[in-house]
Order: sequence, then structure tokens, then C-alpha cells
Amino acid sequence: MTGNEIRRRFLEHFESREHKVLPSAPLVPKGDPSTLFISAGMQPLQPYYLGLSDPPAPRLASSQKCLRTGDIDEVGKTDRHGTFFEMLGNFTPTGDYFKETAIPLAWELVTVGFKMPVDRLRVTIHPSDDQAFEIWTAKTSVPAAHVTRLGDNWWGLGRGPCGPDSEIWWDRGREAGCGQPDCYPDHCERFTEVWNLVFPQYDQRADLSGLPSTAEAIQRGIADGALVPLARPAIDTG
Repeated sequence: MTGNEIRRRFLEHFESREHKVLPSAPLVPKGDPSTLFISAGMQPLQPYYLGLSDPPAPRLASSQKCLRTGDIDEVGKTDRHGTFFEMLGNFTPTGDYFKETAIPLAWELVTVGFKMPVDRLRVTIHPSDDQAFEIWTAKTSVPAAHVTRLGDNWWGLGRGPCGPDSEIWWDRGREAGCGQPDCYPDHCERFTEVWNLVFPQYDQRADLSGLPSTAEAIQRGIADGALVPLARPAIDTG
């Protein structure tokens, strides 16, 4: 499966579920002096989450061009680091749905739309997110033993919307990792992150204080380039 096919399937999946597909915003952000480039699909949509302007629809989806330099020293050394990529994302800035809908939608696309085998997938959640654990284990086919709580499962851009996140990981096999029988996602090269579901329940202020946001909202993103080498063998094997 090519990157173009992944993009098409993703956007069609959410468009058929009442999401308005947005064009990619310019790589150089407008009206945001805090950064030189767009680095995440949610970044151009921050005014909607903060209530500064109204979104064009309650549900949104996009394929956003992004540039990141934080891992530039790793580019060329691994098969998963890059600087320029497209991030596929779906969003509900007004809280049209939240975890109870977002998690099953993500799992459906990964396992049915992209045909990735359930036994090769793992999930991580924030240690405090009992709600996400209950949804993953009750509303999807992921086994409870394949859900790990990690302190790193928190998303934010320094200020503005932030909150716990939940990630879907691809298991590349024991031979690709450290060899330890109790290895878990984010521990070694055995697991590769393919999807990050972000639940921006809070508003991070410039003074680092975090306040509950006025409405629950959902933002999810897939790094297009990271999913291509993973989806291809899954699709080919039917």
C-alpha cells in the first residue's frame, strides 16, 4: 500500500463519518510567532480548540504537511525518522465526540481498513486514564494484556490545548528488539508507533498552569510516512 493510498483511505474513512476534509495549511504558520514551522496536524486548528474562532464543521479531517527537526540527528540511521512528512488527522474541536467514539473508530480503520493483524498491535495509555483503558478493553478487540500504561502518554505544544494521549503500536517481532520477554512499547526498537490519539482536555497556560478546557475535544493523528512500511506487508498478506 502506497502513501497515496493510505492518505485516500484515511480521508475517505472519516469523510464518510461526517468529517469535513480540510486542505493542508501552509508549512510556515500564520499568526503564531512561537514556532517557525507547522509540526503537527492539530497546530493550525488551535484557534478552534481555544474558542478564538469557529471551526468550519464539528468534525474535521486533514492531511497536514509538517516539518520537525527534533530528531534530525537520527535521520538516515533508522527507517522511522524524518524531517518532512504528512500527518493524517481527524478532529472535533467542539467536542462532537470523545474517547468512547474516537477509540473504536481508530481501531476499526487500523484493523479493518488497513488490515493490520490484531495480534501484532499494542496500545499504550496515560497511567491516570482509566476511562481509556475501559474503552479499549470493552469496545475493541485488543486484549487487556496488550494495553500498557506509560507516563509519556501526554500531549502538548508547550501552551494551549493539552491532555492524555493513547497510542497504537506495531510489534515488529522479538528479533527486532532487545530480546527481553517483558519488552513493552517505547522500550526498544521492537515496537513502532503508528497512531496517536490525543485527548486535549486541558488548556496549558504560559505560566505552565493547566486548567480544564471548556469542552472535551478529540484530536488524532497518524504520521503518514511512518505507517507506509507497516501497512504494506499487512495488506499484501490479505
